[in-house]
Amino acid sequence: GVVWYQGESNGDFTETAQVYDSMLRDLVDGWRARWGQAEMPWYLVQLPCWNSPHSGQWPWVRQGQLIASRTIPEVGMVTTCDIGDASNLHPTQKREVGERLAKLILARNYGRNLVCSGPTVQSVSRLGKKLRIEFATGGAPIRFKHAAWKNVEIAGENGVYYRATTTLNDNVATVSSKEVTLPYAIRYGWTKEFRPSRFNEAGLPASQFSLVILPGGVFELLNNEASPIMPLPSECWCASGDSITHNGGYLKTIFLYCATRFPSNRFDLLNCGSGGDTADGTLN
Repeated sequence: GVVWYQGESNGDFTETAQVYDSMLRDLVDGWRARWGQAEMPWYLVQLPCWNSPHSGQWPWVRQGQLIASRTIPEVGMVTTCDIGDASNLHPTQKREVGERLAKLILARNYGRNLVCSGPTVQSVSRLGKKLRIEFATGGAPIRFKHAAWKNVEIAGENGVYYRATTTLNDNVATVSSKEVTLPYAIRYGWTKEFRPSRFNEAGLPASQFSLVILPGGVFELLNNEASPIMPLPSECWCASGDSITHNGGYLKTIFLYCATRFPSNRFDLLNCGSGGDTADGTLN
């Protein structure tokens, strides 16, 4: 198996930070193919906090690591922002990082009964002007530093984030902001020197995250910058050209944006790509 504690320089530029999950997928797939082990275990160390001119895009790298750990089979991750050093690119608390990795590996690959991860988002639903977030505990009851969940922001249809207030009840949090009347997105810990406030009683923190709420209480982790408000989907949109519509990737992004920003509007999107595009709905 592989333990991967990298990604610092990938946060130097937005262009690489926002696609870090795809870069990790290519890396994992490539190594597994070269070793002939399709299920080779991979364990990521999420970047810690670091206050530097070079760490401005680190939240996107951490988000990419989180996405990879939740979407690539046999990939896990430990969070380290609570044991980092904002003034040191190479934090000294290496033993704690190793212990968290050891617990995760022993639990997932050797069947040990250990609490090996912090709380993770399980479901999100919209309750009028509020969001209800339910967390999986990771195996131990959830607790908060200073009895509060801090560094939480929500956004409406214009994509502008505002600091949110939170109400806590065991593993459920209710989040709102007086500046947001209909929330579409939520993010937690979106700073380069993020310090977690949400843990479980095993001392393991929840990862930072940024997600959008889709119809039916489904959510999706964001892997690119939230755009300003776009034209209403009553207009006709057409994306043409193989590089734009290839495999439907950009089409999916447009669809998710419309579905989350304008849930009351009916709209249809048609992939007009040709020549090699295998996405459903292609016009040849």
